[in-house]
Amino acid sequence: MIDTGIIALTTIIFTGVSGLIAVLFQAMSLSRCTNIDCYCVSCQRDVLSAEEAKEVSMRLDQVEARPVM
Repeated sequence: MIDTGIIALTTIIFTGVSGLIAVLFQAMSLSRCTNIDCYCVSCQRDVLSAEEAKEVSMRLDQVEARPVM
């Protein structure tokens, strides 16, 4: 029973950390900054135009989760 609890706790922690990383990178992709420094991640990039940002946002809204068979 204890092994099952450890596996469940590890899975929950991993899922939470993965979600936070995904949110961080999503926010960075929509940011208007050209130089981003976040702890161990550093990036210089071209800023998306308003039209490109709108297109990316629309594509993210159209993503659907489908069951795997």
